[in-house]
Amino acid sequence: MKSQLLKQLRKDLVLWVILSVYFINPLGYGHYFAFLLIPLLLLKYNWAKGLDSNFVLLFLFSITYVLFLPSSTSFYRGIGIMEKAMYLFFPCMMYLLGRYMQSRSYVPRGQLFYQVIILILFLYSIVAFLSIFKHIAENGFIYLNRNIPMLNFGKAHDISATVINSLVAVFIPFIGLLVLHVDKQDIRAKKLLIVLSLISLVCAIRLGSRTSLVVFVASIILNYLFFISKIKLKYKIIATLLILVFIQVLLSISFLDSDVFSVYWDRMESKDYGSDSAGGRTDLWLQGLENLWKYPMGAAAYISGLRFSHNFWLDIGRVSGVIPMFFMLWFSIRNLYISAKLVFNRYLSIFTRSFILSINIVFWAIMGVEPILEGNFSFLSLYFMFSGMFYVLYKQLKRC
Repeated sequence: MKSQLLKQLRKDLVLWVILSVYFINPLGYGHYFAFLLIPLLLLKYNWAKGLDSNFVLLFLFSITYVLFLPSSTSFYRGIGIMEKAMYLFFPCMMYLLGRYMQSRSYVPRGQLFYQVIILILFLYSIVAFLSIFKHIAENGFIYLNRNIPMLNFGKAHDISATVINSLVAVFIPFIGLLVLHVDKQDIRAKKLLIVLSLISLVCAIRLGSRTSLVVFVASIILNYLFFISKIKLKYKIIATLLILVFIQVLLSISFLDSDVFSVYWDRMESKDYGSDSAGGRTDLWLQGLENLWKYPMGAAAYISGLRFSHNFWLDIGRVSGVIPMFFMLWFSIRNLYISAKLVFNRYLSIFTRSFILSINIVFWAIMGVEPILEGNFSFLSLYFMFSGMFYVLYKQLKRC
């Protein structure tokens, strides 16, 4: 299997170099380099094969989102030509890139499929991991300021903890593999992902991210509920014991007396940002829904000081209105349906099905509570790319 992955990397070396630069993002200019993927895909991939319904929805989203961007900068920030081009081309480009990768990497039961994704996630997260551990080494783990500087930027300015968390959280849901028994060929990948998940959890605790804790807990519970009936009796007993121990540990943790969790405790108790209001987001969601009714073409151009809705789809509506929001919501629901089909496909191994479930948990969790389109577009690039891979895998399995 290693030789198959290396063989694919050698065949598409230029593509992987471009993708690496995009995700590592040196000095914050990686997205400029990513535009080279467009001519490369034109040469390597028959675009006509990728013109499925998902592609059409992404194309309509991109066109309408850019078309309806606020023209006035009185109440909304100015959008440059390169940023508009990114919004216009990247969703479809990344979706087709995912289709291309999976069309060249199909292996029965999905081993090469998840190996390619693990490599992409590693490229996406590596700078954030290094930045966090460098900061811990220099300043200690307990540090009141949640924001930290990133190594890939030339100037030492702090980056939002929310943005950095979206870089490291992608590995957290794989902790759910802990309660599953997998086939021999998947054991090494399982161990690797569990280690990366625990490292990501440490980073999330340092950043004070409640979303990551929710993803961590939800992944263990959902993996147990979805797959416990698919494994042998002795492994069911082991998994059930692990779940009971996990619940007991959660109930016994004293957040109040722990310096490590002091940031979480302060935020939980906050009137404006506490857990009762989903970190202050419930009011923003309600406001976002209300503004969709009042300003169906986008409220950002009409309301001074309008805050983020802290929801991927509502923030699309906040900026460009209900039309692009509708296309993206439709695309997301279609992709969720395809993912569900894969999760319950008996031809795939338990590991691969859990892998797909875990990816969807972190995508929907972060997109549900963050303005990810304007905050970290590379996270969305992963979403679009993996959507293309999932769709092609789904079609490949239908032919089996």
